Amino acid sequence: EFRAARRHYDGALTIFATRSGKTGKQRDEKGKLLSNLAEVCLRLDDYTAAEAATASALSLDGANAKARFRRIKALIGIDSLTKALEEISVLEAIAPKIAKTEPFKAVVKVVKSGIMNSHKKAESAVGDGLRRAFTSGGGLGFSPPKVPESVSLPGGGVLEHNAGWADGLSQQDQYEWFCNCYMMRCDDDYLYGGCYLHGPYDGEATGRSIAVDFLAFCLLAVRNGVIPLVAKEGGWSWSECLLVAGRFVCYAFEKSDAQERWGSENVFAPMMGGRSLRHTAQLVYGNSAEEQEASDDAQNAQAEAQAWAEGRKSIVARVGGATAWDELVKTLAEKKECPLF
Repeated sequence: EFRAARRHYDGALTIFATRSGKTGKQRDEKGKLLSNLAEVCLRLDDYTAAEAATASALSLDGANAKARFRRIKALIGIDSLTKALEEISVLEAIAPKIAKTEPFKAVVKVVKSGIMNSHKKAESAVGDGLRRAFTSGGGLGFSPPKVPESVSLPGGGVLEHNAGWADGLSQQDQYEWFCNCYMMRCDDDYLYGGCYLHGPYDGEATGRSIAVDFLAFCLLAVRNGVIPLVAKEGGWSWSECLLVAGRFVCYAFEKSDAQERWGSENVFAPMMGGRSLRHTAQLVYGNSAEEQEASDDAQNAQAEAQAWAEGRKSIVARVGGATAWDELVKTLAEKKECPLF
């Protein structure tokens, strides 16, 4: 039945072969034929042909929502998930009603889950390769760096066991890096964490809700030894860190931003003596975005942060104090771009 329908649509399209099909009814009819041909190809599992048909249909009318939805399905079929995600964003913008339907939501879930799984497999493969290279020598001529219990800092004091990322960064850059770790994890949780929206990615975010989410991150960072501790002046200052946070943490921040600001971003860089925003955030939360399940510590930190929002000022005593956090809420609330969405 579908093969016969395909022949009919192919035959109808030959009528347009010598016509421009770019104006008026001719363009509209050709677009419908191409879109319907794409649907038939999808039913026949010919995803390559379906993708080509939708591309032609959209070249005639970029606002053809049905053709774009079918294109998303075709891209899933040929395992082009990144392009499918881009098309999803376009369709959400041009056809918000379709974006609210259950079939569309199901397709979005498939795409994001597929991206998450491929990302996880890729990182696992790279990590296994690096570990094998380090273990065997692999002709690399060096051994894996050992993680020290602490690292001495200029001027005295030490880094905590998970705070090696701070070594070599100026104080201001440490604060910005720390904020970027949080921001990038919010992006990762959206993209790879089952569309978990928190912080600035929460559709109903406010200055206070972002501060609460960031506070949970800060509490976990202290608990998991990610913050450099120093004994003398000139070291880590939570009040200074929160001033920097007020400039950044209500904005989106993805891998390309990390590469532009810091030169690179590779979750396995610490294995080779470098630093990684994504890896640092994993040390804070105790897991990766792909695991999609908050640890007990993370849940407890979130509960503590919420308790602060409800009036327990003592919660923030070890991360800057009540005044600094109240100022952060005020700063975030005043930003016109916040909430992000």
